[in-house]
Amino acid sequence: MFAVELNENLPYLLGEAEIERAQIDMVLEPADPRVPGRLRHGAACGHPGERRRHLPEWAELDPFSVGLYGCSEILVDGFLALKKSEVLKRRVPTANGKTALMHAGFFIGNKAFYDHLRAMPEEELAEICMTAISFTNTLDGDSARKRADRRHARFINTAMTATLLGAVSSDTLEDGRVVSGVGGQHDLVAMAHQLEHARAIIAVRSRRHLPHRLQSNIVWTYANATLPRALRDVIVTEYGVADIKGKSDRDTIAAMICVADGNFQHQLKASAQRAGKIERSFSLPSHAAANRLDRLEEALGPARAAGLLPAFPLGSDMTNVEESLANPLLALKRAPYPELHQMTR
Repeated sequence: MFAVELNENLPYLLGEAEIERAQIDMVLEPADPRVPGRLRHGAACGHPGERRRHLPEWAELDPFSVGLYGCSEILVDGFLALKKSEVLKRRVPTANGKTALMHAGFFIGNKAFYDHLRAMPEEELAEICMTAISFTNTLDGDSARKRADRRHARFINTAMTATLLGAVSSDTLEDGRVVSGVGGQHDLVAMAHQLEHARAIIAVRSRRHLPHRLQSNIVWTYANATLPRALRDVIVTEYGVADIKGKSDRDTIAAMICVADGNFQHQLKASAQRAGKIERSFSLPSHAAANRLDRLEEALGPARAAGLLPAFPLGSDMTNVEESLANPLLALKRAPYPELHQMTR
């Protein structure tokens, strides 16, 4: 049986995902047409003009002259922002002889995202093509065409945990609890290794809050691996970029320790040294030895005070009151029970 779900927030989209009505066995309609039937979180796109210290040699900071072509499993509002900024402007030929700026399988966003698509002129909307996930996530089919379109591709995903050897876990905890599906992450990273000059970039928060302590998301070993160490490429944390594609285990470990939170660098280095994977004389470079949250807060403080770093730079469906409550509620969630008890006395 083949079932489809309607999303009345979206305008009609052209592309290779179009099918005949006779192919559909069941149509699901949401009770409230203003609410999409299924929601997913997408990755946010950073500001095109942002600069980072300690960037790898392959990072390009020149203005976009040719521009980007977008190809993603999920189209989110970040792509529309890039289009508006004339970063997403490279067109590729389609199977029907026309051109496309963007191919995507899912279209997920807030109300402003859907309003933007509905208000888009017909000729612009026609260049945002809905297609199959097999098209966006693999080189199967017209491989030569895809390779030409995806030159110098950058595939960006997020993960929960990364090991010092470059393996990544994105879907399952060590005790076997499944947090999410793998989705297209493995396919996209594997494709990056198949394409010339392509890179796979995985963003990981360096640490997370538990009820009574902090825990590093950069670890020595982890029971689950969504991406094995053989597919390691680029890992990004709040503290910088670890470019580890093709590196030895020793150099991978050194790069990963340099993007870990300073509270955990010593024990991570000790674990690698006990395993004989890095020399006893290894010491952190000065910029990595200062990997502390307060340093980040100090560096970003002036920009935040000037209103340049809003929590939701591309907007959200929350009210101003709801947005202002997000951080206090998160602090309450993290607080140990004795502290909560004292606060309520």
